[in-house]
Amino acid sequence: MNRHINNQNTYEYKQYMALYELYFTQLLPNFPKLKTIAGHKWSIWNRNAIPGNGDKTCPGGFDWEAIIKEAKNRGYTVKNVGKIEQEAIELS
Repeated sequence: MNRHINNQNTYEYKQYMALYELYFTQLLPNFPKLKTIAGHKWSIWNRNAIPGNGDKTCPGGFDWEAIIKEAKNRGYTVKNVGKIEQEAIELS
């Protein structure tokens, strides 16, 4: 969804809206255990992948605060389970 050749432009409003629709309206109701939202590096470092093999930051400076705010607006409690450059959140 990011038009930059290296996928590094910041996301547009409509892209976040599409993400919210997909996750909160389509995925979460059908897969209620899908409560962790994680960036690339968190997934690599916390899922037994080989660090450095495909180790990269999330494209386009993903706005984690935006999805946290959306989750809270939808009534979820949000716990930060990641750290800087290894972002991840858990919903309950």
